[in-house]
Order: sequence, then structure tokens, then C-alpha cells
Amino acid sequence: MRVSLRVFAWSLVAALVACAEPGSSDLPADAGSNTEDTPTDDSGEPDDSGDVSDSGGADSAEPTDCELALEVTVGGEPVDTSLSFPTAPALGSARTLTLALHNPCPIDLRFLGHPDDWVSGTGFGLGELPPVLLTPGADGTLELVFTPGDPGDATGTLELPYDLEAGPLELALTAQVTDPLPLVLVGDGHMALSTDYGETVSQTTLSDDAHSNELRRGVCWGLERFVAVGGSDERRLWTSPDGESWTALSDGSGWIADCAFDGTTLVAAGGFHNLSASTDGETWSTVVDSDDHFRTVAWGDGRWVAAGDAGVGVSADGQSWILKEEVGEGLDHIAFGGGVFVAVGTDGTVVTSEDTETWHSSTIDGASTLATVLHDGSDFLASDGSSLWRSSDGVLWELVNATGGITPRAVIGTTLLGTSSEALWRSEDGGFSWTEGAALTRGDFNDAVFGGEP
Repeated sequence: MRVSLRVFAWSLVAALVACAEPGSSDLPADAGSNTEDTPTDDSGEPDDSGDVSDSGGADSAEPTDCELALEVTVGGEPVDTSLSFPTAPALGSARTLTLALHNPCPIDLRFLGHPDDWVSGTGFGLGELPPVLLTPGADGTLELVFTPGDPGDATGTLELPYDLEAGPLELALTAQVTDPLPLVLVGDGHMALSTDYGETVSQTTLSDDAHSNELRRGVCWGLERFVAVGGSDERRLWTSPDGESWTALSDGSGWIADCAFDGTTLVAAGGFHNLSASTDGETWSTVVDSDDHFRTVAWGDGRWVAAGDAGVGVSADGQSWILKEEVGEGLDHIAFGGGVFVAVGTDGTVVTSEDTETWHSSTIDGASTLATVLHDGSDFLASDGSSLWRSSDGVLWELVNATGGITPRAVIGTTLLGTSSEALWRSEDGGFSWTEGAALTRGDFNDAVFGGEP
């Protein structure tokens, strides 16, 4: 019945259009007639020898083209002949540019060809596509993507064809890819630096005594420097601009387990005087002083979350904290991504939250104590050192593969860097398979971070 009604509707529309057409046999004999205004020849028939159709009046044909060009801006600035992407490190995260498109013509503008043919050049591609058609005065967007590879200058071309006289839009694309970011790894009495994503490594032994004050439990990057934190009976911090030369700072009793950066402030979490903040990396103030032990801290979406032995702490500014002791126990690592905080710990424990008010608690089947959790830009990865699991939301997890003692430590772009007891490792397929890199004299690392913006 639905099809019949549709056919009837289209038939009715066709009939109405036919009735409105001049000369239709369905028009009344005197409909629209005006003998005073209609020129006639000697036979009394209307005279069509005049130039009415060429007069440009209301009945003249609508123009089929427009000399105006498609208007293109990026960030509100007009685009003429070229576009440059933000600088990116080798193998770093993809850079994107969003082109705002506007049709200035009084007629429709249609994009032509196949999108795969619009962009050329190694590393350049398309993200979000514009609509096929822009009506007069309409707007749309086109997302360009550059995925950095090896260091150097990259060039490409955007040729966006459309069916107006001014088309196509042609833009030269450029991008600069810098050297690999330095990777710092910290452990119990030792640390390591790699400047080529694990192909080579320089490793320093600081102490052979287990759990000495040279123990580095965590490391972060902020304020243009690496910050390593640790200690045993003393709170220890170390800072470095390059991962090679380090300045040590002792900050009273206790120990520090982890640190993170929100763009202006560094926050460190640890035992006893357990939450501290710094805006220069040198001077630290204690903001929470309690008997609880926090072992990890993360920043995301305008909020801080610290987690540890007896729950989590939440803060909007890194200074005032709300403690939620009912949320999980034995939490050792935390990550933020996709609008979600995910903390993991003993016996495969996982707690997650999107708003830091409501928390979901679960476990990863088959997991022992989880040694790390990362967000790779699309999913969370958690590992107990023997196996690796993946999750889009931190709640439902699927096994990626057994890793044979490799623990993922850091991610840049689509590349994972991991450690075993003997070597650094790289994975280009999300941790399913690994390629061995530089040998390690000691592989018992606790944390790792890239310096700079991946």
C-alpha cells in the first residue's frame, strides 16, 4: 500500500505540473488569455516572432554556470594556493586541517570525481568528506590528514574538482617531519634513553640496591622537561631537558610514584605527603597530606584523577581534591582517552569513569596484576606482562595476543614501544606482533614517556 500511495503522489504532482504548463490541453479555453497583451499576426494566431524569449525576463533560462570560485578558509583565514600542516615528529600522531567550504553562487555546486583521486603525496589523505552538493550559499567541510613518516619535508597536492567554471580547487600541500622524539624509561636504580624509537638505547645504572632512593617509579613530560619521580624513604624528583643530563631534588620523607601535566601544572602522586603540585618543575607544594598511598595520576578533559591503594582522588585544579575511597583498591596505573579515565591494578582490576562521579568496576578475565594501561588514540591497551588486552571503553576487553614477557610502555602515532627483561621492542599492529630492537642490560622498567608532543 505504501508503494501505491507513493506512485499516486508522484502521478498527482506530474498532473499538476502538466496543468501549469502553457499549451496544456487540460487548461480551460480562456485560462490566462489576454488578447490585449498577446501579439497576433494577420491570421489571429499569437505572434511568436518577437524577442520575448531573449529579453531576459522571468521566463529566461537560469544560468548554468557561475564565474565565482569555491570559497575556502582554514581557521577563518582564506586559502589561496597552498596549505602547511603543523610540524610533526617522525611516526607521530596524524595532523589534520579542516577546510571550510562555501558556495557563493546562485546555483548548485557539485563535487566531481572519486575522493581517492583528490589528494596525492606520501602521507597525505582525506578524513571527513564534504557533501556531494552545496546548494547556493551553503557551507561544508573537508578534512585533510597528514600521517608523518620519516624525518624531512613532505609535499603533496589537493585537486578538488567541482562543476563550475572556476573549478577545480588546486592547493599545494606541505608538512615538516622532525627527528624522532626522545623516549625516557625509568626503573629501580636505572634509566634509559632512546632517540630512535628503540633501535638504539643508552642505559645508566644508578644503584644496585633494590628500592633505594634511586628508585624511579614514574616519569612524565611537562614545562619543556622530563620529570622522573621516586625515592624510598625520601621523596625524590629529577628533571632533565633532554633525557641525558639530570638535576636531582629531594623533597622530604616518603616516596613519589607518578606524575602528569595539564599544560600549566605538574602534579605528583605518592605515599604519605601524597599529592604535590608544581608550576616550574623545581618548587613543589604538598596539596594533600594523608596516610593513603596514591600510585598513579592522570589529567584529562579538565580534571585530575589520582588512584592507589584505597580508591581515587579527583580534582579540577590539582590543588583541591575529593577523595573517593569506595572506588577500587590496589590501583597502580591510570590512563585517559576518548573521554574516559581507566585505572588498573591487582588481579586484573579495572575501574572506569566518564564524569569522575560515577565509576564502573570490573576485571579482565585471565589477567594477573596489570603492569600498564595506555590509550593509543582510539583504544585502551592493558598488559600484565604476559598478555595484552584491548578495549574501546575500558569496560569490555578482548585479548590481543600473548606478548611473551613484553610490556607496552609508550605509544606514538600507531607505534607501540615495549620492554622485556632483555630488549626494547616495537609493534606496528597494535601489539599483536613485535619486532626486537636494542638490547637492555636491565629491563625491569616501571614507566616511560616521550618528550614533546607526539
